[in-house]
Amino acid sequence: MRKTEKNILQKPAEDMLKTMGIKYIRKQNNQYQQKYRRSSDKMFSGLPDLVIFFRHRNVVFVEFKLPTGDLSDKQIEWQEYLINHGYKYYVITDIEQFVGLVSRCR
Repeated sequence: MRKTEKNILQKPAEDMLKTMGIKYIRKQNNQYQQKYRRSSDKMFSGLPDLVIFFRHRNVVFVEFKLPTGDLSDKQIEWQEYLINHGYKYYVITDIEQFVGLVSRCR
C-alpha cells in the first residue's frame, strides 16, 4: 500500500477502531518482512491491510485503496480465497465507507 493510502484511509480507520475498543491486526510491511525477506515475500504478498475482529466471531478482512487504485494480482488471489472460504472481504476507498462497514458489523 502506498503511503498516501495509509495516511488518508488506514490511519483514521485504525484510530476509530482503537477508540471503539475493536480488536484488529494490521499487516506489517516493514520489520518482519525486511528481516525475513526471502521466505516472507510469497507468504505475505497480497494479504489485506487489516483483519478486524467484531463480536460473535465476525471476522472481516479489509484492503484500503484510493479510488484510483487497483488490486494487484496477489490481492485478488487473497480476495477470492477468503471469500470462497466464507470470510468477508472489503475494499475500502473512503473513510465514510469504512464507518458504514463498522456500524453494520458491530
